[in-house]
Parts: sequence; C-alpha cells; structure tokens
Amino acid sequence: MTASRTCVLKLRNFKAPLNRAGLTLVEIMIALTMTLIVLGAMMSAFKYASEKMQLGRAVMEMANRLRTTEEMLRSDLANLTLDPRPYSESTSPNGFLEIVEGSINDSSSAASINNYIGDVDDSIGMTVRSPDGKKFRGVIGGTVTESTMAEVWYFPTWKEVNIDGVIDFEDSVRLHRRLLLIRPDAATLTGQTAAQVNNFVRNNDLSVRIISTNAGNTEFSIVPNTLADLAVRKNRFAHVIDAFAVHNFPNEFDWAGLALGRIKPAGGDILLTDVAAFDVRVYSPNATVENAGSVLVEPGDVGYNDNALPLPTTHAIGAFVDLGYAAGTTEAAWFAQNGASQSQLSGGSANVFDTWTTFYEHDGLDQDGDSLIDEGTNGLNDPVTGGTPAPDDDAERETRPPYPFPVRGIKITMRLIEKTTQQVHQSSIIQSYVPE
Repeated sequence: MTASRTCVLKLRNFKAPLNRAGLTLVEIMIALTMTLIVLGAMMSAFKYASEKMQLGRAVMEMANRLRTTEEMLRSDLANLTLDPRPYSESTSPNGFLEIVEGSINDSSSAASINNYIGDVDDSIGMTVRSPDGKKFRGVIGGTVTESTMAEVWYFPTWKEVNIDGVIDFEDSVRLHRRLLLIRPDAATLTGQTAAQVNNFVRNNDLSVRIISTNAGNTEFSIVPNTLADLAVRKNRFAHVIDAFAVHNFPNEFDWAGLALGRIKPAGGDILLTDVAAFDVRVYSPNATVENAGSVLVEPGDVGYNDNALPLPTTHAIGAFVDLGYAAGTTEAAWFAQNGASQSQLSGGSANVFDTWTTFYEHDGLDQDGDSLIDEGTNGLNDPVTGGTPAPDDDAERETRPPYPFPVRGIKITMRLIEKTTQQVHQSSIIQSYVPE
C-alpha cells in the first residue's frame, strides 16, 4: 500500500513540457503592414496639420505686416496740411496732395506684367502734420531730428530676379514709405556736385529742393523746403529737376530717378515686400456702377464696360476709380479722361491728381507757349480763345490742375503674396474728405 501511494503522488506531481510554438511569417507580415498603415496615417495627419498651421501662420504674418502699413497710411491721410482740392490755398499754398496713377490696373495687366500682379505702379505723396502732438523723427546730417510736419511718399519698386523683362512670381515688388521732415531752418548747402546731391538725398530725411546754379549743370544748391515751396511740383521728392535756365514743366514724378539716388540705403524705407498690388483710387460721385449679370461691378473691376451709358434701372452712381479709368470713352465722370490739362501735367506718361498751385501764373515763364507771360495775373484782358471780356479770367491761365474736382475720398488696396505657401492676403483702407 505504501509503494502504491508513493507512485500515485509522483504521477500527480508530473508536469508535461510547455507548447512554445511562435508566430508564423504571415502573421508577422500582417502585423508589420498594420503598423505601417497606422504610422502612415499618423504621418499624413501630422503633415496636414503642419501645412494648415503653416498656411495659418503665413496669413497671420501677412495680416500683421499689412496692419502696420495700414496704421501709417490712415494717420498720414487723416492729417493732411490742406484740403485735397485744386487751389485749396490760392493765396498761401499749404503743401500738396499728389496721386500718380500708372498704366497698370487690377482688372487687366499690362503686356509686360503677369496676371498674378495687380496694380503696382501707383504712388501717393502728401504733406502731413504729426498726429496728437507726436513729432516725426528723421536723420539730418547724422543727427536724429524732429518736426511737426513732413513730406511723405508711398511708392512701389520692383526688382527682377530672373532678368526676363517681366515682373513675375520670382520677382519682388516692394512698397516704400519715404518720410522727409519739413525743416526750413535747416542749413542750405551750396556748390554741390550731382554725386553729393544724390548722397544727401539718400542719407538724409529732409525735404529739399535741388537748384542748378551754373550753365553746365555741374553745381547745385540743396535748399530746405517750406510748405509753400512744396506746392510747386519741381520742389518735391523724386520729381524731374529743372536744369539751369531750362524749365521742364510740369516736372513729372521721376520713376527712373528713384533708383538713381532717392531710395534709402539698405532698404531703410521699405514697408512691405512681396507686394501683389498697391492700388490708389479716388471717389467719383458720378461714376457708374454697372450690373454685370447679377453682380454689381465698379470701374476697374473685371467685366466693367467703360462705354456703358448710365441706366438708372441697372446702375448705381458713385464709386472709387483709378484716375483716367475711362479715357477716350463715353464716360464723363469726375476723374475719367481729362483732355488737355491732364496731358499738360503728365506728358502722357501717367494720370495725376494734384492740388496744384497758382505759382505758375506769376513766375515770369510762358508755360502754354502762346508768347504771353503770366496773362492770367497781369491785370489785362488778353486775347485768348474762349475768354470772356474780363481781365485775368480762368481762360487766361497758363496752367490748370489736371482734374478740377476735389477729392472726397481715397481708397487704397494692398495685396500681399506669401510665396512659400502661395497664400494671398488683401486689405483696404478708406479716408473720407467730405466736409462736415
């Protein structure tokens, strides 16, 4: 009995070897495939989220860049030194407002401009007072100087990267803001060479006029401007300068001269880069807004017909327009085509609004080439075509403003493109000048 019990106990304590069979090759492949699918999905999700974050960051950065420029523009436009209408200060000129409208617009590109670029050849200049008692600051002769008044210009330039003669995606359009202090008390410099003049203009934030002092045009004087001086175009920043005893009336805005010595070194006056549009428009109370199908379009919009007649059932009246937007058509709005006075001002290269000045009527020059000098202010009833039997009437004036209408509103549209993500951001500001 004892031996049998012992045998039974031994049998009960016996353990069979464990079954250690592993995964098959098929099972391993399935597991790896599922792992790769999960990893791929996670990578796609991370990539999508990263791209969206990059797009959002690009839009935010462009919005922030535009916001700073918007604030500057709003402040400058709101603090003009004069009412923006022709002859606003006929007895005592008080500065200027000048808008230069190039040939490019947003609805149709020039032959040398790709469609992604909009209106990039407008500029606007003005004399402004500092807001809220805060003075403008600039460098004159290496010293930081302040002033309560300044001449301010906004203008685009472009730099070709691939040198193909076309402004395209690879190239860069930049918006500049040039602020020049009005300090008539600054020193006048005489006996300056052309190189010294260019160097001075590039490195000093002072509003000056350049005067040629010899027949060879090798010596110049640099004279600080007053507000009254700036009413005359030739005294302003980046305008064609009179040679000695030669008067290049009406002293156009000199795009070519910007690159020859007007832009600050190292891009010190650049506000924005990768600009796709800087479009300056003025309000025309009698411009027509057309009904293109079910969409209302303003002058300059795609689908707008300059030759359309104003039909009350399908049109509204009043819109922001490019200067000269309907030249040579049936449109008769304030800032459409403008005939002789416009060509007299710009030489045909651009449309311009200018607050103008009566300076040309008593400067001793024959601007209109009729062999009479200053006939509009000489106290005589000079024989002129269309004149009335009264001395010094409007028909006797040698010059006229390019547009004889006041500016009641300005709209500036800016568009940026972020080239890495190809995102576009646009914003507009409007400044009203309607009398209260």
